[in-house]
Amino acid sequence: MKKMDKIILHDIVNKKISNFIKNPFHALLITGQTGVGKTYLASNLAASLLNLDIKKINGSANFLISVDEINTPGMERIKVIKDFLGYKTNYKGVINRIVLIDKADLLSIEASNSLLKLLEEPPQGSLIILLSKNKSNILNTIISRVQIIEIIKPPKEELINFFQTEMSDKNEVLHAYFVSNGLPGLMYDILNNNRQDLNLATDYARKFLTANNYQRIVLINQFSKDKQMTYYILKIIQQMSQLNLMQNKINDSWININKKIYEALDQINNNTQPRLVMLNLIVSMIV
Repeated sequence: MKKMDKIILHDIVNKKISNFIKNPFHALLITGQTGVGKTYLASNLAASLLNLDIKKINGSANFLISVDEINTPGMERIKVIKDFLGYKTNYKGVINRIVLIDKADLLSIEASNSLLKLLEEPPQGSLIILLSKNKSNILNTIISRVQIIEIIKPPKEELINFFQTEMSDKNEVLHAYFVSNGLPGLMYDILNNNRQDLNLATDYARKFLTANNYQRIVLINQFSKDKQMTYYILKIIQQMSQLNLMQNKINDSWININKKIYEALDQINNNTQPRLVMLNLIVSMIV
């Protein structure tokens, strides 16, 4: 069995994963908020149990990822999974076939009941990994038949030290930390330029800070219909101001920006219209 690739996990989560690898169960639910790294953790776990390099896991005949797609009904997903688990395999490990079911909480009742039958009589050597950001949306009968690992965010300093050692300088890592709100999976995507939406938000944020008020209004009209994009832009401006303050560039301008961004984020979280929030920000912000 291969060791898992070096990934950043909270100590509590790390112990649970290590225990699972030593004594694997036939079904596992990995839960945690979007961006915390559920898919990456599950893929590493599968690679370890199947004695594969993580880079080769997605091409393995012993591994299947079932994703939620608009044109793929839940029952069709379960049928594909059943067929996959019915295939014979030459691999002789304790676990020889692994299915990863993404967004398991979005399965229909019919599909969930069909999945339940699989969990009640799992094929020998199989492992079904469910991913969900909210386990309360999964049938209690399914919950009772799986082991559960909830991913907890590691402490800030551990995250920053890990990513700084692995891939980037500290300023880039701090940027990723603030934008991702400390979610390891999202930090990884930001640092590897895997998120076009966040790259676009960073570009908007930089333009917003250097533009005049007329140019800012034009920018607001471009992005404010997208609440999530507006939220990202505010978070990125916030981290830019915090980085400047941390680097001893303390002045009234950045202190004011930091204060006003906190207020704007609070308004967004309270469902104030993004365009109104950004227009108010223009009025109140001194740059």
